Amino acid sequence: MEELTRTVRPGGAVLSVTCAAAPRVAEAFGHRQAEWRCLRDGDFFFTEDGYASNNVDASLLSWERLEA
Repeated sequence: MEELTRTVRPGGAVLSVTCAAAPRVAEAFGHRQAEWRCLRDGDFFFTEDGYASNNVDASLLSWERLEA
């Protein structure tokens, strides 16, 4: 987390496609809410044009780096 926070500029994003480690990845970012905003938490969602995300093989997680 320190290296991601150091190297990702504010406004930049981190994308994680994971299966077994999804809870650990989410936990690591969750402890740094002052620096990162969750964009996708791996849960089921609908796109603007009505498509659904329901991937059973992996979870898509994403965070945006906040201003320092």
